[in-house]
Parts: sequence; C-alpha cells; structure tokens
Amino acid sequence: MQALAIYQQDILDREAGHPLPRQQYYTALRDALCRELMHKGYSDLLEQLLLDVRSGDLEKIYVVDYAALMECHSMIVLGREMRDATEFVPHLHLRGGKVDWLTLDQPGTYLMTVKGDMVEKFKQLRAVSRQLVDARDDTVIPQADDAAQREIEQVHTLNKMLDDRCKSLQAERDEALQRLRLMEEGIITEQVRYAIEARRIQEEEALRQTYEAQREAAKAAFREQFMQEQENVRLAREEDERTLTSLREDAAKDYAAARSSLAGDLRQLSALLESKINAWDNALDRAECRMLAQSYASLHTLSENSLDALALLAASTGADGAVLMGIADHQRQLRDRVRQLETALTRLGLTVLRPAAGESYNGAYHIAVGTSAGAVGDTVIARCLTPGVMTPGAKEALLKAEVELQ
Repeated sequence: MQALAIYQQDILDREAGHPLPRQQYYTALRDALCRELMHKGYSDLLEQLLLDVRSGDLEKIYVVDYAALMECHSMIVLGREMRDATEFVPHLHLRGGKVDWLTLDQPGTYLMTVKGDMVEKFKQLRAVSRQLVDARDDTVIPQADDAAQREIEQVHTLNKMLDDRCKSLQAERDEALQRLRLMEEGIITEQVRYAIEARRIQEEEALRQTYEAQREAAKAAFREQFMQEQENVRLAREEDERTLTSLREDAAKDYAAARSSLAGDLRQLSALLESKINAWDNALDRAECRMLAQSYASLHTLSENSLDALALLAASTGADGAVLMGIADHQRQLRDRVRQLETALTRLGLTVLRPAAGESYNGAYHIAVGTSAGAVGDTVIARCLTPGVMTPGAKEALLKAEVELQ
C-alpha cells in the first residue's frame, strides 16, 4: 500500500474515532515511505506535504507522521541504520522529554508546528533519494551483442598469452638472478654477468613493448566495435522514430478526415430530423389549436344561445323561481368557462376574432350565415353570431367567425 494512501486513511480513521494503534501505523507509514524513496526516488506523500507547505495549507503536522519522515531522513540522508519503534517514539521530543506510544494511543490532538528546518529536511530527503536512484540507474551497462562478445573473448585470449609470456620471462629473470648470485659468489665470470644483465633488460623491454602494443590494439578494436554498435542502435532508433511519426501523422489525417465526414453526415441528419420534427410539431399544433377553437365556438354558442332559449322557455311555461335561478347560475358558470377558455387561447398565441357591426366582410376571416349571405353587395357585417379564432398576422383564420350581413 502506498504511503499517501496509508496517510489519508489514518486521517479518516482518526476523524471516525477508531484509528490503528499508533506504533502499528508508524511502522506501516515508515516502511512504505522508505520503500518508495529508495526504489523510485520519490514519494507522492512527500511531494504532497511539500506542495501544502508552499501553498500555506500545512501549518501543523501530526507527530507520528513527522517521526516517520525523520526516520527515513536518518536512514537515507545520514546513512544510519533503522531504529525499531520501541517504547518511545523516535525523533520526537516534546517539552524536553520523551513521548511513549501509549500516550499517543489516548484521545487527543498531537500536532507540531511546521518550521523551516523541518521543510529543509524534507527537501534533503527528496533530493538525496533522487540522486541515489539516478546513480544506481546510471551504472547499468548495455548488454554487448555477439560480435562485441567475441571481440572481448579475443582480448582475453591475448591477455592470457601475454600472461603466459610474462610467466616465462619471469622464470628466465629468476634464472638470471640466480646466475647473478652465483657470479657474485665467484662461480661465473664478470663478462657473463654483464651479458645476462643486458639480455634481461632487452627481453623485459621487448616484453613491455609487445604487451603495450597488444593492449592498445585490443582497446582500439573494442572501442571501435562498441562505437559501431552504438551508431547502429542510434540509426535504428531514428528509423523507428521516423516510422512511428509517419504512422501517427497518417492516423491523425485519417482520423481528421473520418471525423469531418462523420460531422457532415451528422449535421445533415440533424437538419433533416429537425425539419421533420418542426413540420410534425407545426401540423400537430395546428390540429390541436383547431380542435380547441371549435370547442370554444361550441361553448360560446351554448352560452349565448341555448341557455337564453331555456330561460325564455322556463319563463313562458311558468317555471318557479328556483328553476330560473338555477338556469341563471348555470349560464353564469358557462360564461366564466368561456372567458377562461379565451384566456387560454391568448396564452397559446391565438386571438379571438369577434367582428363588430359595420366592418367589411372578408371571406378569409368570416363566414356569412342567413338568407342574405349570397346577396350581391352584402359586404357589410350586421352582427357577429359566433366568434372565430386566428393566429395574429395570419392570412386566414384558424376558425372563421360566423356573421350576419346587412
């Protein structure tokens, strides 16, 4: 589990009132933090704390979190061994004394003010961790291929031959030294001693020159082979990058073309769908409005004509007052419903067409009723029998008003 996740979970557990024992939490946080810093060179928890310090959001730090950070600092920066979390909390001194784990397990808030030296230690811990990981990564040597391996084996063979030659010369030198010792004891002559010494010097110089020449040749061959392999790797990498770039560009072009084509098709489909929806909506609205207008005309006719006729009938037949009052009440309620329906038509954007006497007759808005409807020159309205309904500005009424001509 990552150190940041352990840190955040402990905050939630402490707020809920059931945290882990402090010594157990300290060990888990310290081990996770050290593992991240030593293997990856960074820790999300350390980066978050430094970010909160820079933004001013972190003014106090929990004492157990501080102890875990300082233990990692002691191990990584100072190179000390890890200390066990025994009876007392490491790296923590409050009021000049020691703090044990049992004290921290009790309810309470144990916070420390974040000071400049703490922040510097946090930064040192981050910097040293990165340096250690970078140094470890830089020591990785690329694996040589078969050709380079054969070249190295040849160099080793030459070195072995040189070692054998050196051993042979060493034996001859030892023999010469033995002869010199014998010469000093008077067994051989002075001329022999000089000849042996001169030969020894010549052979040692020849051996040294041969060894140096072969070593330089081996180094040059190995260096040339290594540089050639590096150049081959670089050329192959550049070729792969060019191929990948070309593939990305082709894919981007294909994606852009497909997206453009799809967008055009979607726009056409959207326009077609919108036009069909608008046509259907307009047709539906006109049909519904026509039905509402017809209902209004019927209700108006019932209100103005039928109930008046019933009232006259009741009066002529000698109906009692209760019947007449009931008819009048129904007529009043019916006229209220007519006015409410007129208000509803107005809210729907419709206008009640009620032509006045003396207005000119217009077949687009009026319909003549009675014997004078077809008379020539009867183009003046005498009275409106049933109002019509129209849309403001329309060339033809939705429901024509029934009128009587002069």
